[in-house]
Amino acid sequence: MASPPEGDGRSTTEILGHDWEILGHERPLVRERWRALSRRARTTVAVTSGAVLLGGGLAYAAANRPPPAPPDPGAAATARITAMEMPHRTGPDLGVTFALDTTSRVTFVGLTEGYDNVFVREPPGLGPGTVLRPGRARLLRAGLDFYCAAPRVRRDTRLLFETPHPRPGLPLLFVIVRNARGESTTPVVPTSAQFDTIARAVDQACG
Repeated sequence: MASPPEGDGRSTTEILGHDWEILGHERPLVRERWRALSRRARTTVAVTSGAVLLGGGLAYAAANRPPPAPPDPGAAATARITAMEMPHRTGPDLGVTFALDTTSRVTFVGLTEGYDNVFVREPPGLGPGTVLRPGRARLLRAGLDFYCAAPRVRRDTRLLFETPHPRPGLPLLFVIVRNARGESTTPVVPTSAQFDTIARAVDQACG
């Protein structure tokens, strides 16, 4: 820094210009400036700073929030019977076509019986491990073989179309699905009219 000429009598600050201040001497401290503000101005600054900090904290929390847990796979899927193929004469076999829809991604595992005297044959073209995506309903056709009740069958087992007949509303079969949460089942329940049709057909085959 250049020194003032001898005999000038002015300070370095005056030579550089009146806009420069010596830190700690000419410039007011932050605390002094804060005190110099009006009460209303200090309130406005405090509220604004708090809002900024709160917004930043909420944004950070949202960005680092863990993803929600997937729903129960059985509850995420729904099944609705769309068509039935009745048994032919004395053959107690039934073809069931049903639409399977999901609200979230699940994996098809297989089918299982709803009654002890029913055997379910897996639908062709949809093997275990098939991914079912929401908004894309799949039509499945399963074959069901009914075994007519016999005296040697245990009486505490749930049989289909015994006397008295089971009440409508019970699942005919179940769809097994899974996701990251685990494995569960979705019931396939005939309507009252479908149930009556099945009951008459199987009664005739087993009569």
